[in-house]
Amino acid sequence: KPTPLLLHIHGGGFRGGDKNVSGAAVQQCLDAGVSFASLNYRLTQGGKNPYPIQMMDCARALQTIRSRAAEWNLDAKRGASCGGSPGAGISLWLAFHDDLAKPDSDDPIARQSTRLVAAGTTNGQSTYDMRTFREWFGVPDLEPHPALTDLYAVKSPEDWNSERVQALMKDASPITHLTADDVPVCMAYAGK
Repeated sequence: KPTPLLLHIHGGGFRGGDKNVSGAAVQQCLDAGVSFASLNYRLTQGGKNPYPIQMMDCARALQTIRSRAAEWNLDAKRGASCGGSPGAGISLWLAFHDDLAKPDSDDPIARQSTRLVAAGTTNGQSTYDMRTFREWFGVPDLEPHPALTDLYAVKSPEDWNSERVQALMKDASPITHLTADDVPVCMAYAGK
């Protein structure tokens, strides 16, 4: 019968990483009757590919897989996502974001849903907004991680206060899209 799908999204600070995962992880899913897909997304390349490219690449991958559900014997309605670091953030973003499907599109892939039934994360970020980080941690002068500089194509320190970057930081943050009717998530963290 059609199987549920676990979509794996890799980490690497949006600047590195790859979809390769251990065979043991894939086999564990297959043994449990769950299909497994792992994907790459465009890396930021020093700001050349800024947000929302990574999120949209992963949404499109999910839609592409769902468009082939009958052929691949998948249950298109039962898709979950997992990942670490940016893969976790993208998984949360997909889990909380409104459906990106375009039901009236001429593109059959774009008509597919981007909604998940669950998300699992390791060392994930629920926000990519420096204002929120500074507030949560009580560090008003907390420096942005270089990955965020590339994610928002920041060229100068003044860019952080621009309307463009502030709007991107808000929209990129999964927590911005969180509502009471969103799917369950499991978030795990290693270390302190």
